[in-house]
Formats: sequence, structure tokens, C-alpha cells
Amino acid sequence: MKKIFLFLLAFFSIVQANTFHVTSWGVKGLVGAWHLDEGRGLFLNNSSEYPYSGALGGGVAWVTGRDKYALNFDGSDDFVDLSSGSQFSPANNPVTYIVSIRMPAADGTGRIAFVRVQNSEFEFRYNSDDTNGFQSITIFQADAGASTALSGVYRTDDRTWHRIAFSMQQSASGAAQIRLWHDGRLDGQTTQGAFNMTDNGRRLQMGGNPTNSGGGYNMFTEGDMEEPVMYARFLTPAEIMFDYVRFLGRTNN
Repeated sequence: MKKIFLFLLAFFSIVQANTFHVTSWGVKGLVGAWHLDEGRGLFLNNSSEYPYSGALGGGVAWVTGRDKYALNFDGSDDFVDLSSGSQFSPANNPVTYIVSIRMPAADGTGRIAFVRVQNSEFEFRYNSDDTNGFQSITIFQADAGASTALSGVYRTDDRTWHRIAFSMQQSASGAAQIRLWHDGRLDGQTTQGAFNMTDNGRRLQMGGNPTNSGGGYNMFTEGDMEEPVMYARFLTPAEIMFDYVRFLGRTNN
């Protein structure tokens, strides 16, 4: 009887691991889950309990994704506005941002995954100007010039799908842990510098930041993005790997 129970437990774990949509799992701390089920139109539904829908801008195109649909960004002016909420800021709570990406070969141009305003909070890229083909995260002291930067070691520019993420504990001068994740594995970690973050109250953008000019922070994404999720929680390595297992379980493409 015990062997049968263990077999059934393993079987249903495998079945569950192949059901990717976040609404059926891991809801603790979930703030944003934009599944891209729409397949068309200019708006994205958020499947979490929060009212943070997404709005497409600049000509973002719908394409076939790894699961169902993905968004294609042309590298010139495309972005998605994901609203504004205090939960988006590491100044208020721990955060984890996750998204699937498929990008072309790196060309020395910074490609933004998520950003919350130039020089104010954070900028998460899957290709940065000075680390060609690798993801990076920069955390800023609001409008004061201080920052902490971290780059990964695993490439993202091979034209295949990758699941990337960054997580950060709630901001604390010289203490908050910051991590990058690439396909379920740790891609780098560091500690926030000796400065304090503040919530700037600005909007969260995916794929680019059209509200700023100058510097590298208005660089727009080129490539495809799918299944972005955001937690007001510092996910554990096991949870990141579980997310990646679900990513592998999807069957389209």
C-alpha cells in the first residue's frame, strides 16, 4: 500500500508540474501573472488578485510562443505598461520577477526585461551594454546616483527560449540579498550597497521605458517574451526550479 501511495504521489506531482499557469500553484505573494492567453488586442489580463493589467504600446506584436502566445518586440519603441503598485518596489517588500525570453544574437545594445524608471529603482535586462549576451540587474538609490549592479554568467542570446529571473530581499542598506536566475539555476548573487531605496510610485514597464530619454535606460527589447510573473516574495531556489520545471513542461514549439 505504501508503494502504491508513493507512486501516485509521484505521478500527480509530474502531472501538476506540466500545468504551468500560475493561478493553480504558488499563489503566496503573487502580485502579477500575465499569461498572454488573449492572443490579440492591446491589453493583458492579470490572473492574480491584484488589478494590475497590462497595456501594449509602440506596436508590440502577438506571435506563437512556447506555450500559446508570446509578445514580439522590435527593438525600437515597443513596451508593455504593467501599471503601478507599491508591491512592485523592493523598497516596500521582497520581490521576484520571472519571464521567458527568446532573443537574437547580442549586438551590444541593452535589452530591458523589467524597469521601474531611469535611475530611480531597478533595471532588469536580459542583455546589457557592457555584458553582451548576459542578463543583469541594477538597483538604484532613488535619483541620487548610488547603485548596485550584478551580471550573470549564462548566455541568453542563442535564439532559444530561456526562463530568467531576479529576486531581491526588501531593501536594507548593505544587507539585502540580490540574485539572478537562469533556467532554474543561480546566475549570480550580491548584496545591496550601503544606500536606501525609496518607492518612486512610478509605473512598471516590460520591454522598454518610453518615459525616459538619454542614457541606456530607454533601450527597447528585441525578441520574444512570454509568461511574465511577479511575486512580492523572495522565492527560494526550490521554488525557482519548480517554476522552471513547469516552463519545460509546456508543449508548444
